[in-house]
Amino acid sequence: MEIQEIITIYGIALFVLSQISERICNMLKLYLPEWLMGNLRNAEVNPVLEKKRERKLLLLSWIGGIITSILFWGVIVQADEASPLYFANSIKNKFWFFAGMSIFLSFGSKFWHDILDILFLYKNAKRILNDSETYQLENTEDINVKLQTNRNDIVRKAWCLFRSV
Repeated sequence: MEIQEIITIYGIALFVLSQISERICNMLKLYLPEWLMGNLRNAEVNPVLEKKRERKLLLLSWIGGIITSILFWGVIVQADEASPLYFANSIKNKFWFFAGMSIFLSFGSKFWHDILDILFLYKNAKRILNDSETYQLENTEDINVKLQTNRNDIVRKAWCLFRSV
């Protein structure tokens, strides 16, 4: 398995897990009593109080990441020698992987969505650079249009050409 495939698989997994983490954070935000953490639901007019509220929400986000990491810890513990997660076989490595996973999950799904977009853009650009037709294009605008073309558009175009024959 290539490193790009491993990174893409973990990127997708972290994206899904970060959505779970966000839902846990939202549940905590909505159902924690106000006497415990104060106002978390509504934005404050006062900028100082709003900054304090944002810090409390960040703390809840970290808690959501830790809870999600705990819930899915079995996947890491069950890793065998064939798994790319096998590096986490010592207690020290497992701790650092758990801590890193908790932090990364607390970033939220928007962060992971952007990371996946970057990875897929890179993969698409690499595929297009390996295509011999790319070097026959005359200007940078044509190259940009080709880079922006996703696989669905390519398949749709091929299907239309196939049907017209």
